[in-house]
Amino acid sequence: MNFTENIPDFTELKQNYSVFQAKLNPVISELKSTTDFKSVRDKLILLQLEFRNLKFNREDREELYSIIQEAFAVIHTRIEVERAQFEKDAFQNYAHLKDLVENAIFASSKETDPRQAKSYLIEAQAGFKGARLIKEQREELYNKLQKEFDRVNVLLEADKAQFSVEAETNYSYLKPLIEGALHMTESTANFQESKEQLITIQNEFRGRKLIKEHREQLYQKLQDAFTILNLRLSEERENNRHLADDQYPVLKKRAEDLLQFSGETSDFRTAREQLKALQFDLRESKLFKDQKDTVYQLLQEVFVLLNLRQDQDRKQFEDEAIRNYNELGKLVEHGLAQAQETTEYKETREYLKKIQAEFRGRRMVKEQREELYSRLQTSFDVLNKRVDTFFREKKKNWEVKMQFRANDLQATIMELNQRMDRDLENLRELETQLENIGSGGREYEAKERLMAKILSVQNSIRKNTQLIRSTEEEAVSIKKRLEDPEEE
Repeated sequence: MNFTENIPDFTELKQNYSVFQAKLNPVISELKSTTDFKSVRDKLILLQLEFRNLKFNREDREELYSIIQEAFAVIHTRIEVERAQFEKDAFQNYAHLKDLVENAIFASSKETDPRQAKSYLIEAQAGFKGARLIKEQREELYNKLQKEFDRVNVLLEADKAQFSVEAETNYSYLKPLIEGALHMTESTANFQESKEQLITIQNEFRGRKLIKEHREQLYQKLQDAFTILNLRLSEERENNRHLADDQYPVLKKRAEDLLQFSGETSDFRTAREQLKALQFDLRESKLFKDQKDTVYQLLQEVFVLLNLRQDQDRKQFEDEAIRNYNELGKLVEHGLAQAQETTEYKETREYLKKIQAEFRGRRMVKEQREELYSRLQTSFDVLNKRVDTFFREKKKNWEVKMQFRANDLQATIMELNQRMDRDLENLRELETQLENIGSGGREYEAKERLMAKILSVQNSIRKNTQLIRSTEEEAVSIKKRLEDPEEE
């Protein structure tokens, strides 16, 4: 037997050392920088198996063996440190997650909205991400959380079924409303009402449950309605702009003409009627605000001018009324004295008629006119009584008496007609004043007083009308009797 055959060649030993060392060194270097100790350990185990099957010099084998064992020791130490750290982290994480899970489960159990309840659970579930835990503890907490998930999911399914029913009901309710509103926006001329209806329907969406497709479908139709309405509003604004361009010069010219007319006329009633008509036309016009403001300013000048001129006319009237009252008062007083004393009845009657004629065209305050008329009528009454007494005493011819009465009736009719004219003129003035009163608190009281005066004048007109009719009937009767005295 040749023993030299089992002795390894020195070169082969050195080559084995070099090759194995080249494999071992990267693993040792990796051990210094990695945290994946298990991977390094597995590589060392494979190298250890290979090491056992290779031949080395004794010194080289001991060196390599020592390096491998030291590496295993380092790995063991680091794994133990990591395990201790893991257990520490796992304990802290378990305590934290346990509180998190229990709080989430408690909040979920008290929540009436299952979606909100599930959000608590999902938030707690997110806390597990990246948290280091012992498997049994992780499963314990997960099972608790999953049990609450199962309960909430059952509620969600029930809520989902209820949601579907409610969503379908809401869809059936909203769909015809929106379609009707869409049709209205296409046909109505009342854009403001249509816009208010669309806003009301838009508010109906709030808080109503709908599936996404239905909500988007109805909302799109609603937006289409708003779009159509806005387009029609734009068209109307454009049409109104053209109308305003046409109407503005016409209304402005009318206002300017009325301002000139108001400064010249004495027919204030007609001027105020034109002012009222122009104010109405301006309100109904399509003028823009600045255009309306311009015309309104002119109308305000008209109003101020008419008030100023009417105040001046009223002052002139009051002065003239006082003068006329004083002049006529003296005549009436003299006429009464003559009616009480004279025996010249015919001349006195003619004189009283002349005084009565003086009232025509004389401007006076209604109360003063009525006072003088009353006093003049007293003169006629006194004279009539004296004439009646005279005829009874003198037994004058009945025809003379009747003629006297007929003349008196004619004078009465004339007086009543004049009174009627005064009442009608006064009524027109009161109605004009009523039209020009505003709508404030003080104006309301003034309006009440004017309406009371108007009712009083209207009542006076009715009474005068009846009195004129009865007086005319009596005059006709006397005339017939005078024409046919044989019947008496």
